[in-house]
Amino acid sequence: MKKSAVRIACFILLLSGVLWCADRILAVKYGDGIYDMTKFYQLEDGSVDVLVLGSSHAFENINTGTLWDQYGIASYVLAGSMQPMWNTYYYLKEALKTQEPKLVVLEAYMLRFDQDYADDSRIIKNTFGMKWSPDKLEAVKASAPRERWPEFMLEYIQYHTRYTELAREDFLPDKGDIYYKDWKGFGSNMETERCERPDVSGVTDRRGLSEKTETYFRMFMELARENGIPVLIIAAPYAGITEQDQMIFNTVGDLAEEYGAGFINYNLREECPALDYGRDMADVSHLNYRGNRKLAAALGAYIRENYPVPDRRGDAAYASWERNARYIEAQTANQELKETEDAASLAARLQNPDYLVFASVDGSCTTADENLAAIWDALGISRDAVSGIWCVDMAAGPLYISGLTPSRQYIRRDYHDFLLERAFDPDRGIYYNTVTADGENRQKAAHGVNIVVYSRATQEIADCVGIRTDAGYSLAR
Repeated sequence: MKKSAVRIACFILLLSGVLWCADRILAVKYGDGIYDMTKFYQLEDGSVDVLVLGSSHAFENINTGTLWDQYGIASYVLAGSMQPMWNTYYYLKEALKTQEPKLVVLEAYMLRFDQDYADDSRIIKNTFGMKWSPDKLEAVKASAPRERWPEFMLEYIQYHTRYTELAREDFLPDKGDIYYKDWKGFGSNMETERCERPDVSGVTDRRGLSEKTETYFRMFMELARENGIPVLIIAAPYAGITEQDQMIFNTVGDLAEEYGAGFINYNLREECPALDYGRDMADVSHLNYRGNRKLAAALGAYIRENYPVPDRRGDAAYASWERNARYIEAQTANQELKETEDAASLAARLQNPDYLVFASVDGSCTTADENLAAIWDALGISRDAVSGIWCVDMAAGPLYISGLTPSRQYIRRDYHDFLLERAFDPDRGIYYNTVTADGENRQKAAHGVNIVVYSRATQEIADCVGIRTDAGYSLAR
């Protein structure tokens, strides 16, 4: 009898472990709303000085790296895609269980939301990341109609069929991406869309918030007040702002004054004058990597002047914020490399100690030309080299040189495979060079220099570019 009980107990424990593992693997892991909460739970208690809350207008626009680099602000963006105010309220409530921020920044875009419920995807993104607690149950109840509560409380219903979609990221810590290792909730958008700067400075009328949105906004402000935390409300700039939106923001300004909170509408030119809507927008709603740095610089200056937020730079306990800033810096460098338009600019961008550069000279090409010579000088390769393949560590120098005879070299970095091959084509009577990265031939120019750049900081292929000698040394990507 005792042995049977032990076997049953062992079976139950084993089954529980299997089900737990299956749940962890199958669970959805959206970065916008779920995984930022997952990473938030991993922070040291009491380590966040500035807590940023809101929607994508918070997590794409407020650059935690810039706040750190320029002001030493230890910030975290705890936000979700199209996050309604009720979810933001419960995110704040959850955050205050482990953190004691010296300032809460609320991004105001979703105060425009005038519906009682968001779509299913947003309900999932804005509730599934929370740990099970009475507050999570209340968040679900606020997010969905009563008859649908079981669908979102029993989360497995939403993702139990995901086994057909499983990918490498589902099985690895931090989704197998160094991007998330020291993540602070911010994601830099690298796209650029030329937009016109709207002018809403003449809009002075008011428009009320929806009843549900205003109710939870007031609950949010009361919760912050009860905990003695000042609130700064901001409206991040976006090209799609309408007069109706500005009327809402005028009302938000009134509500902020009612609660003694700060309010900055960065859609007004004087609040962020350096912003260039022709270069700094990722789309009509969000800033890109240039714009989010400008916004964070302006926001950080205001915070430093008006709130007692310490400078944590140099504090070993905040090393992860420094690493996060360096990652964002590397992301930006990669994007600036991708945007180079001529050989001289490319040569300058390649001189980055983070990079591992694979280069080959192909076809009818000579480095006697100053355009190609600039690339060779940047890589530390002799100008006399007119054919072959090189692998250059920009911090340490050449790691591999093929020479003029046939050769093959395999190089692996992190999760990426590179095959460098120099071979002879007897039919054409010529040698040809191939740089294959992750199983794909990366040659962009049949005649000229082909370059593949790997970033060790971001663990990704930062650029693949050819310099075409048969097309005026133009760049091909």
